[in-house]
Amino acid sequence: MCSYFSLFSPPHEAVKAEMLAKQSELDQFSSKGKLLLCDLKKIPDCEAQLMTTDMQTLVDQWLEVSERIENNIEHLSQSLALSDDVQQISEEIEGWTNSSMMELSESLNNLIGSQRMETRLSALQLEMGKKEHQLVTLQGKVSELKQLNCSQDTPAKLQVLEADLRKKLSQVQKLCEQAKGNLRDFSSQRKQLEDYITQMSDWLKSIEQSLTSSPIGSDLEDICRVKVGRH
Repeated sequence: MCSYFSLFSPPHEAVKAEMLAKQSELDQFSSKGKLLLCDLKKIPDCEAQLMTTDMQTLVDQWLEVSERIENNIEHLSQSLALSDDVQQISEEIEGWTNSSMMELSESLNNLIGSQRMETRLSALQLEMGKKEHQLVTLQGKVSELKQLNCSQDTPAKLQVLEADLRKKLSQVQKLCEQAKGNLRDFSSQRKQLEDYITQMSDWLKSIEQSLTSSPIGSDLEDICRVKVGRH
C-alpha cells in the first residue's frame, strides 16, 4: 500500500532550495539598496522614503514566503509521519489476519492434538485483542490526519482500508468461534467414547472375576449328581 500523502506532496523542498539559492542575491540587493539610500539622503530635496518602503516590502515578502514554506514542510512532514504509521499498522494487522485465517482453516480440518489447538486458540484470542487495539490506534491516526488537514471527511482510500481491516478481524473471530465449537464437539465425543470404553472394561473385568471365583470342581460334582438322579 503506497503512502496516502505521497500522492499529493508538493515540491516544497525544491522551492526551499531555490529560495536558499536566491538568498545571496537578496543580501546583495539589500546591501546595495542601503548604500543607495545613504547616497540619496545626501541629495537635497530627494524623496528616498518611497524606495525605502519598496525595499522593505520586498524583504518582508521574502521572509513571509520563507516562513510559509517552512510551515508547509513541517505540516507535510507530520502528515507523512502519520501516514507511515497508518501504513505500518495496517500491514501488521493484514499480515496477522491472513496468516491466522490460513492457520484456522487448516485446524478446522484437523482436530488431532486438541490440547495444542486449545492452547493456540487461547493465544489467538489474546493476539486478537492486541490487533483490535491497533485498529483503534489506526483510527486515531486517521483522525489526527483529518484535523491536521482541516478535513471533516475521512479520505475514501482510508475509509476502505479501515473497513477492510475490520472485516478481516471479524472473519478471524468467526473462525476462532467455529474452531472452538468444533473442539468442544470433538472433546465431548471423545469423552463419551472414553466413558464407554471404561464401562465396557469394568463390565468385562466383573465377568472375568465372577468366572474366576466360581469353583469348577463343585460344578462337575453337581452335574454328576444330576445325571445319577435321572437314572
